[in-house]
Amino acid sequence: MRWTVAALVACSAALPAAAQPSGQTLTIAHRPCAAGEARAATIADITALGDAAIGQCFSVEAVAAGFWLYADNTARYRRAEAENTPSSSGAVLGLYGRDRGLPPARVRVTGRIDRCERIFDAVIAEGGIPFLSGYCHYYRGLALYGRTVEELAPFEFTRIGLRTAGDLGTLRPLADGEARQRLLAAAGPFFSALDSGDDAALRALIVQSGEQQESQTAALLAHRAVATWRIQPSGRALTVLGWHRSAEATAEQRAQWARDAERGPEGYVCSAGLPFAEQNLWPISPGDTEIFAGRPYLCVRVWLPAGRPPSYSFVVENYPDAAAREPVD
Repeated sequence: MRWTVAALVACSAALPAAAQPSGQTLTIAHRPCAAGEARAATIADITALGDAAIGQCFSVEAVAAGFWLYADNTARYRRAEAENTPSSSGAVLGLYGRDRGLPPARVRVTGRIDRCERIFDAVIAEGGIPFLSGYCHYYRGLALYGRTVEELAPFEFTRIGLRTAGDLGTLRPLADGEARQRLLAAAGPFFSALDSGDDAALRALIVQSGEQQESQTAALLAHRAVATWRIQPSGRALTVLGWHRSAEATAEQRAQWARDAERGPEGYVCSAGLPFAEQNLWPISPGDTEIFAGRPYLCVRVWLPAGRPPSYSFVVENYPDAAAREPVD
């Protein structure tokens, strides 16, 4: 079910009186924009304003995909400056008012800005149940609540590979060392089962992780037969990708990285034919590690929790902002 803030307001009427948040809490950013009130702005303009943008009415032209509104093709690769807050990159806003199942498109959105944390905290302060829908259910930061969303043109993301990444993206090849060697070794059984056609062994590995549904495993097996990364006369190469993090990290980010490290080594082990590997176009974002039709590589996320068997996970064509087009030299 797709929830909107308006639906949340309606649902709050079913809650006990003491638990109902006020209309002001939930509707500050959802009032219609009066004629001539909306101000043309870019995503960079709005994110630069920060909390001063809350409640203001803007008209923004950008790329809509899923829960997000992107400034351009590179926006999905720009690192956020605050944990789980995409708008802190200066190039992304949360988006309400457009069905997340629609394909990516260039749009003009007119509406008001709010911040997920503001709504969440205000509902709690007033004794309400902080169930937030859509983007704010998963992320923090600024979101644009579109009163109108005009579709301008279709849009297809183009994947940015490692060779041309610069400082974009959150994944980079791991330097040789213990973590890399352990992840490579742990990925061996997964790729062996995939290559051998031993479906039972592959299913056992995936089920063991408890992270993937049967439908995803079935999709992987079906995709294997036609995948360009599988059979390469010239041979194949493996790379291990880990997190590419900013040297100017906040204390909050560093604390989160320390917690992640305590869980045990993890990374993406990717396989591709040698011609692709020699072009150095490996993915630089988790969103580009999903299994996608025509993609020349396969990545599996490997986690090595202390005292437990390795955990394998993958995604099959799931991200709404997935890059459907490979880089063109």
